[in-house]
Amino acid sequence: MLRILITGANRGIGLELVREYLQRDDSLIFATCRHPESADALQALAQEHPDQVKILALDVTDRAMIDAAIRQIVAQVDGWNCSTTTPEFIPMACFPTPVIHRPSAISTPKRCSKSFRSIRSRQ
Repeated sequence: MLRILITGANRGIGLELVREYLQRDDSLIFATCRHPESADALQALAQEHPDQVKILALDVTDRAMIDAAIRQIVAQVDGWNCSTTTPEFIPMACFPTPVIHRPSAISTPKRCSKSFRSIRSRQ
């Protein structure tokens, strides 16, 4: 099963990514936004696809919310072994699949830009 974490999933590109990944039967989408209670379009998708879309509250600038989201994801996904003390989430714009990196393996902005260009050129 493809496991996907999408930040800012309540509107714009994030919401469209949720819609795109819902076209795959093998996806489990962790859709995050700061205020899930007011994310009407995202809530509607989660109601239509309860086995595929899990909505989590997340403000990516709030470490406590990041830790809480990690705990919620780990509780729902068997076999995902990650540390809640140092993970860094690399944005979806840089990689075609969600990635968790330890600080020593974080891509530089130059690498991220290069990855993004190579993804766009294949589309």
